[in-house]
Amino acid sequence: MRGELPWLAADGSRVARDDGSHILLRGFGLGGWLLPEGYMWRMPPEIDRPRRMEATIAESCGPEWAELFWRRYRRGFITEADIRWIAAEGFNSIRLPFNCRNLFRIEGGRPRFNEEILSLIDACVGWCKEAGLYVVLDMHGAPGGQTGTNIDDSERDAPELFMQADFQDQCVAMWSMIASRFADEPTVAGYDLLNEPLAPPFSDLKPAVLPLYRRIRDAIREVDRRHMIILEGTRWATDLEIFDELKPGDYDANWMMQFHKYWNDPYEAGVQKFIEARERLKVPLYMGEGGENNLDWYVAAFHTLERLDISWNFWTYKKMDCHNSPVSFDKPKDWPPPSTPKDSSPGALDASTPRRIWGSFLAAIEATSARNHAVLRALRREAPTALPAESFDDALILHPRTPGAEIRMESPASILFHDGHLGQPDFQRMAGEDQAESQRLCVRLRSGEIVKYNIRGGDRPHCRLLISMKATGACALRVEIDGKSASTPSFAARNDGAFGIEDAGALTIPPGAHSLSVAVTDGDIYLHRLALSEAD
Repeated sequence: MRGELPWLAADGSRVARDDGSHILLRGFGLGGWLLPEGYMWRMPPEIDRPRRMEATIAESCGPEWAELFWRRYRRGFITEADIRWIAAEGFNSIRLPFNCRNLFRIEGGRPRFNEEILSLIDACVGWCKEAGLYVVLDMHGAPGGQTGTNIDDSERDAPELFMQADFQDQCVAMWSMIASRFADEPTVAGYDLLNEPLAPPFSDLKPAVLPLYRRIRDAIREVDRRHMIILEGTRWATDLEIFDELKPGDYDANWMMQFHKYWNDPYEAGVQKFIEARERLKVPLYMGEGGENNLDWYVAAFHTLERLDISWNFWTYKKMDCHNSPVSFDKPKDWPPPSTPKDSSPGALDASTPRRIWGSFLAAIEATSARNHAVLRALRREAPTALPAESFDDALILHPRTPGAEIRMESPASILFHDGHLGQPDFQRMAGEDQAESQRLCVRLRSGEIVKYNIRGGDRPHCRLLISMKATGACALRVEIDGKSASTPSFAARNDGAFGIEDAGALTIPPGAHSLSVAVTDGDIYLHRLALSEAD
């Protein structure tokens, strides 16, 4: 059994252990467990949030059967084995979303813990303590809903938390109860007060957010002086305007700012405004949700966060039938299950078919969950993986930049679209699909120019370097690992003038951090991707 984890606290713009050493949080959001979203189960668009998922199962299978379904689901979706695996893979934290509608019961206007759900959170914190992982407790669904969409389990697609004083009182009381329970537990890294408050249509309510944050802070600090408080901005946790009035130390001496990152520029410009806020307020930064994209985006975005000293949390850990989350479970036959038509009477649908399919769903979670190791390698930038050409860490460029893709504009390197058009790239690839042909990027390199990439070696050191590129004529390259020549391939231009895959030879990348460089020693090339494939 491990000893207690060190306490964490904000130390200026970094997170520090109680011995003064600094730490970056790296981990996964356990979305889908205590607050499932319809897309994670590949449900129809109208069944997009917990209350609608619950109603679908209860109406088609019967309320008693549905109650047993949810108990089994919650026991099996996340287990101690998941926590042990996350730790064994070298990550150090999880973000645990919860739905206050299930964690609490309202009795006489006051919240009371639901012991069944509380026991799951207690168990998860205990597993993490044993495995050496920190836990961020995330109120993903607040009383009345804080966002106004499916992600907060809103009843009426409105952020009623900010519209009704009773809901705010309940929220403050809930956080006081949570903080009181975990006040002496250093495994808990901090309290994420509200996930993604106020979707864009409700921006007029922004003046209500910071006052509520202050009320919750006051309630927490009455019972817990040690844990970090974690605050998110509005508009999917990307708009920091609510913090403009703050100065360093104004809100609390121990808080961290959280933002979320989806489908946008994976390089430094995509997080610059958050870095500026960090420097102004002297608080740590936490990218609390980012993912739902393809591996090229992961390789670029999470490496950028590491380089800029930003803690991060990947969303989401497990989904049905996918290849862009760390864990996937099979889609059952005949999915999705039939639901009871709205105009039918209760019991009109034979329950046997939906029960069979929902039972298969539970069995798939318990028996067929598969680990997508390629996702972890992309997050760690660890071979075997692929590197988008434009994700270089350093470059020697001898020619002026050619207009093309509006990305990494601080670099002199010519980053171009394959088809030659001008503009900003579109990075929205929620299912993990490759970039569309019209969105593929390349870096033009001429004789004497070099690009360098920081990579890591893991337990598979022997790779082949497959280069996706286009040459304008005969060309020669020099590939180096840590400044030592690894291969010197030469290629001729393809007759069709198109991009192709060229084999640059075998490489050995030992465990640990390394630098991979590609230099053009003769000719002119357009470099698209470097694929470090596992050697046969």
